Parts: sequence; structure tokens; C-alpha cells
Amino acid sequence: MIRILHTSDWHLGKRLGTYDRSEEHVLFFEWLLEILDSEMIDVLIVAGDIFDSSNPSSVSLKLYYDFLWKAHQTHCTEIVITGGNHDSAATLNAPRDLLKLFHIHVVGSVTGNPEDEIISITKAEEKIAICAVPFLRDKDIRTSIAGETIEERENTLIEGIVGHYESLIPFIHSYKKENIPVIATGHLFTAGSIGSESERNTFVGTLGQIPGSRFPTEFDYIALGHLHRPQTVAGLSHIRYSGSPFALSFSEADHRKEIVIADFVKREAPQIKNVPIPLFRKLLNVKGDIISIKDKLHAIPQEAGLKTWLNIEVETKDSIFNLDEQINQIIENNPSLEIVFLKQLKINEETLQQEKKTLATSLHELDPVVVFEEKCKKEYPSDYGDLMETFRQAMDLMAGDL
Repeated sequence: MIRILHTSDWHLGKRLGTYDRSEEHVLFFEWLLEILDSEMIDVLIVAGDIFDSSNPSSVSLKLYYDFLWKAHQTHCTEIVITGGNHDSAATLNAPRDLLKLFHIHVVGSVTGNPEDEIISITKAEEKIAICAVPFLRDKDIRTSIAGETIEERENTLIEGIVGHYESLIPFIHSYKKENIPVIATGHLFTAGSIGSESERNTFVGTLGQIPGSRFPTEFDYIALGHLHRPQTVAGLSHIRYSGSPFALSFSEADHRKEIVIADFVKREAPQIKNVPIPLFRKLLNVKGDIISIKDKLHAIPQEAGLKTWLNIEVETKDSIFNLDEQINQIIENNPSLEIVFLKQLKINEETLQQEKKTLATSLHELDPVVVFEEKCKKEYPSDYGDLMETFRQAMDLMAGDL
């Protein structure tokens, strides 16, 4: 058996407002090193966005190399790292030949030769093959055509991404004939998956979002990065996003965070489990009028560990000129809290009346489809047509059972 651990989207160097996230990265790496030993991990896969910037700071680089050196001394014998859309391929690839001596395989970008992405790993008498596909940039997968429509460009992008994965198939035939498991990586947005505001769009709008069904069936597991919420793709348990190790924005404050562990044995489907990542720092969204905000802040208990970061949005009809002073007086009594963002949201009389009208509506008077659509508008303002259709079908099925 060969056991792999799939993680992604570390975003070393990430800041939240003016606040640095290095403390959380240090705690995550300490935990991850323990997992590599306690879970007896053979291969660590990091599916892109190692850094938050294409020009990482010396602090970020030190965190990265310190972790790799310590990981090399754990039970884990092989590490596979692929580039993401935030990463500089040159930065990742620069020490590639040196890192390979320590069984750390880096594929920062495509090279024009698909075989360069094939990594063969052997443990005792067991083998696996990894198709280490990095983020595929527009220039890697398509040629611009003057006058092409958005639909034509989207089709070209999708076919280019699918075509890249299909180009790897001839190089893994020998592994498949011997029933050796084959894993692929990717850093992209699949159709129907759920993102958050902290992911940078790799292409404009929904361009380049490929359906899970378009991945070649020769892959026994596909380790994806780019989306920060852990999830399977199109209901296929072997195609997964591991997600980021902790919330990278306040929009992710309530997301669960985890890594994925998969066991591979010849002729068997991988045995997959999710391992929750400890919460190193809480992010809290606090929203309401000034009175409710104060009540909520007073109710937050003091906790040990890293400070809880707050995103406070005060709804008000008129500007509150001493808002900072009022809020800071409360925060001073709870040293475990720290304000990252403090905003005033102006609400006019029409908005207040509409909210009162909505609150006054009895629950039995609400149309479930309308309520669901309103929620979709807030969560997925650009595209929720397929989700609405699925919900309507579910409602029809339920009505037929009544």
C-alpha cells in the first residue's frame, strides 16, 4: 500500500488587510509534520498556490524551505509540488534539480513535453505514477484567434485543458497494464464547484471551467487545487479539492478545513478519508446595528491561543463619528479579540422598511423556491441557474411523495 496526503493553496505570504498570516502557517506546518508521521504518509502532494504572490518575501521562502527540510525527515519519502495561478513558475523551478536529490519533485509549469510531468514512485514492491499537472495558463493551452466569440474561446479553453490531460495517457499505458495506480493533479476551476471571494479568477467569468466528467477515466485519483473549500467534483469521490489550510478571507470564516489522505493498492479503488485541520485562529463576521454589535462583542468569551480577528459591519442610517472609540472600549476588555475591518453600512429608510416587511412575513406564507432564489442571489450572484433547476426538480419530487 502507498498512502498519499493531498493538500493545496497554502498561500504563504497571505495577508488579511494589514495583518500577516505567518503565525497560522507555522502552526499548520507543525501540525502537518506530525500528521506525516502519525498517519505514516508516503507521498505528500501540494496542488498549487504554494505562495500568495509571484514574488514571495524572504519570510515566505524561509517558511517553505524549512518545512520541506523537516518533512524530508518524517516518514514521508516523496513530495510532489505543482505550480498554481498565484505562483511564479521560475521561483518554484529554480531549486528543482537540487530538491530532486531529496525526492522533492517540483513542476512549476508545463514544458511542452508531457512526459516531464510523469513522476514514478516506488515503495518496497508497490508503485504509483503521478501526472503532476500544474496550473495551465492561457498561452499553454490555446492560440488566440482574431474575432472569436466568448463561446468559441470558452470551448477552446476547455478543449485545451482536456487535451493536456489526454496527452498524458500514452505515457501511463504501461502503468495501467500492470494495474499500477495513477494519480493526476490540477489547479483549476471545475464546473459546478463552489468557490469563495478569496480565489483569484484564472480566466474571465466561467471560462475554462471543465466538467468533472471530462477528466480521463485512466486516473484513479485527481488531486485538485485552486478552490479553498474542500469538496468533491460532480459527485465523483476520486476527484477532490483539498481546500486551503485555514480561512484566507472572512468569506471562508465558517468553512471546514481539511487535508485528504488516500491509500492505493493494486487493482483496488483508493480508500479516501478527510482529516480535519485544527482551527488555529477564529475569524468572526459581526454585523448589525450598533446596539446589537455591542451585545455580540460583549458575549464573545475570552480564549487562549491566537487572537480572534473581527470583521465588523455596523448598519446605520447616520454616520457614527466616534465608532472606533465605542468599539475599542469593548475590545479592550477582551484581549483575545482584534479588529481587522470596521465598516459602517449606510441603510436608507426604504431598505429598513423592506427588511421590516420581510421579517413580518409569516413562515408558512413564504414560497420555498423564492426563498432559495434569494439566498442564491446573495451567495452566487453571477450564475445559479443550474442550482435553481436542481432545487425545483427536488421540490417536484417531494410534492409527488406527499
